[in-house]
Amino acid sequence: IGVCVAATFTPDHATPSLACELHQRLGLAETTPAFDVNAACTGFLHALETARCLLAAGHLRAPCALVVGSEVLSRITDFIAFVSALERQSGVQMVSFGHAGDGNVHLCVVRGARTQEEWEQVHRTVMPRIYAKAYELGGLASGEHGIGLSKRDWFLCHTPEGNLRAMNRIKDALDERHILNDRKSYITGGESHAETV
Repeated sequence: IGVCVAATFTPDHATPSLACELHQRLGLAETTPAFDVNAACTGFLHALETARCLLAAGHLRAPCALVVGSEVLSRITDFIAFVSALERQSGVQMVSFGHAGDGNVHLCVVRGARTQEEWEQVHRTVMPRIYAKAYELGGLASGEHGIGLSKRDWFLCHTPEGNLRAMNRIKDALDERHILNDRKSYITGGESHAETV
């Protein structure tokens, strides 16, 4: 195999790429290129054409390409079904919307006439179940707009410590004086970073 290309618009996770995972599982040579092509609808055709061009250029070590198409959009419907069942069970109104093409579901949990104490109870009982299901299905607390303060707890619960360390290093490199959103970051670490909960 001279190149491994994965066409997916909804990978299980951002890194490592699906193609890199296939590369490792298949035991391909380290010099064999592997990458994802993220393009909706015609993404698989684009991946095929990309592989064809690479083969035609003659720079690959082997004269064949592995092109795999994979989507997990059905997991979105699994999540929506879970949310609908939880809505009926808990009595908390939840509105699901978003854009299925890139796998983003926006969930609006409606406070309604709940008192502050009742609303905090919803956050302690309902929200952990929602985020746990999202992560179980391969999703994240936020895949599009960032984390924000309200989602930080769930992000920290589900993000490997190594990822947080890498984010700290990037934050330190780009903002060594910690003046950008100081103490509001979801990143943990030294005194100038937000603390874990």
